[in-house]
Amino acid sequence: MHHYLFESGKINQLELKNRYIMSAMHLGYCDENGCITAKDMAFYLARAKGGVSAVTLVAAVNKNGGPLGMHRLYEEPAMKSIETLRNALYEYNCNLIVQLFHCGRNGTTESLGGLTPMAPSPIESKIYRTMPKEMSLKDIQETTTSFAQSALSCKNHGVDAVEISCSAGYLLSEFLSPLTNMRKDQYGQSNENRMRFPLEVMSAIRSAVGPNYPVILRISGADMLPDGYCIEDMKTFSKAAETYIDCINVTGGWHESPVPQISYHVPKGFYTFLSQSIKNVVTVPVIASNRLNDASISEKALKEGYADFIGIARCLLTDPEYVNKVKDNQPVRPCQACNKGCIERILRYEEVKCSFNPKTGKEHQPILNSKDPKSVLIVGGGPGGLEAALLASKSGHKVTLCTNSTLLGGRMISASKPPYKEHFLDYISFMKEELKKLHVQIHYNTEVNATYIDNNNPDFVIVATGGEPIIPPIQGIHLPHVITAEEVLFANSEMLRKLKGGKNIIIGGGAVGLETAHFLSSALFLDQNQTSFLLQYASNYRKSIISPINISVVEMLPKVGNGLGGMKHILLKELKEYGIEILTHTKVLSINQNDILVTEKGEEKKMPCDHVILAIGYKPQKNTPIFDLENKSIPYVVIGDAVKSRSIMEALSEAYDAVQKI
Repeated sequence: MHHYLFESGKINQLELKNRYIMSAMHLGYCDENGCITAKDMAFYLARAKGGVSAVTLVAAVNKNGGPLGMHRLYEEPAMKSIETLRNALYEYNCNLIVQLFHCGRNGTTESLGGLTPMAPSPIESKIYRTMPKEMSLKDIQETTTSFAQSALSCKNHGVDAVEISCSAGYLLSEFLSPLTNMRKDQYGQSNENRMRFPLEVMSAIRSAVGPNYPVILRISGADMLPDGYCIEDMKTFSKAAETYIDCINVTGGWHESPVPQISYHVPKGFYTFLSQSIKNVVTVPVIASNRLNDASISEKALKEGYADFIGIARCLLTDPEYVNKVKDNQPVRPCQACNKGCIERILRYEEVKCSFNPKTGKEHQPILNSKDPKSVLIVGGGPGGLEAALLASKSGHKVTLCTNSTLLGGRMISASKPPYKEHFLDYISFMKEELKKLHVQIHYNTEVNATYIDNNNPDFVIVATGGEPIIPPIQGIHLPHVITAEEVLFANSEMLRKLKGGKNIIIGGGAVGLETAHFLSSALFLDQNQTSFLLQYASNYRKSIISPINISVVEMLPKVGNGLGGMKHILLKELKEYGIEILTHTKVLSINQNDILVTEKGEEKKMPCDHVILAIGYKPQKNTPIFDLENKSIPYVVIGDAVKSRSIMEALSEAYDAVQKI
């Protein structure tokens, strides 16, 4: 079915068993000396066992090159540990690539152990807001030597290939961009000069490792920043680089770009147009990257000559067996491109997790099969309940799941309603099929109470009953034109027509409130496709769209978007273009028939409205079987929103921990 994906391929002398390469992801799992840990080893071996032809480990070339929690190429103990990893990978016919990394200005003095970040020019990173030191000619020469020595050390320790980091806004790519390179010497002022340092690094690496050792170059196809470098610049750069390297790995833009890179806003396979552009001008193999977690799209990219290899990363966080499952045509636990557990955590110097796979980072501490199987009752069919049922069943327990709904999924269903998030339903479908395979009994429309517990007598109960919307004690809150965000997200066409025909005020500017506003305001733009959206975004052009729906969002806190993380700026930009009014420091005092009374920054005013939508948050469900369980001395654990409003990542992690306690 996927013929091209599972052909062998070569990069210089390195033979790879298939076309899937695990791209570099900093995990934050190493020890204080930058050495491979048991956590690292188990993580990478799980992906090797899962079928990738190679895994890529990212590591710093010198002390100034990466945060303290990153692997190191400049210390022998760390290199010995990398060699141990490489040898272990061979059991699964999986190769090791090491990415030679220097963060440039994308670091802080604290993260670098007291050192100041270095960059081509003293211009702050938009992410880290730390003024970097402008590199002297001596710094440039020493850094070039560090790259070359690191590459040679990798070769001497059996690493199968190296990859040069020249993407995402890190050091070498900073030299390429006129936005970050303001130098007046031979390393700045013109495109030719801005390419000089990266090319010198490649030349030094090739001289160090010889002609037969595989060297890969990782580039951003464009920095995707106004007045930065574009794909035409990178075509010129790639042709010049071809003298020194054996393969080019093409990603999207920089981390700080306003254009979405690896989030759910990006259509799957969208950035293959960048890899195709590079492949058209070079003779070495090309790796396509970013949002390639759809095997059919990846197969097509290879077949139609957009790339020679497929770089995947975050889908392997969600499902380490992704490649083997694609090969065997088995369902894959789907990555939701939420970025919460991966890129957003790493940019805060936290360890990588996965919102939709609680086992990520815990591969070295697996849940073992129970020697004393129990009758386990899961109460609640949301994400936490589904995960608990799956893990408990795989551990050998007899599992029954009860939900008082007609559907599985809980709040995941409403979370799938806003634009770009419909694929969240894929996760529910996957989990439902997995539970079916494991013969988990699922009882719908079932209330778990004292009678149910008496009749079934479970040995252990996991309470995952979820949350319910908070209804604040505001005068007029029960008037008929006041509804909850969930009612809006599940609204039928008649209710949507009513909402579109009047003035709507959303109380609450957190993730739910803003996404509900997005859902409403985009309801008449269903023909607007994501590809057009991204192309306009990437070219720094977006025509103003004034929504036919009149919406205001009121938030009593100084800022909106709590819980959105890195998605916040994308969503706020769209809401602004839809003409949605967002008011902060605004507290609702009362709701009346035709308006609401608020204090905005201490001043009272009335805001006319036809509908009021409550999006203040969630609280634990009132009706849970906890009292009955305590009364009958049945051991139980409460997880997810049943404890406190939680993220999906937290709920699934608690499900994992709960199963350990059975």
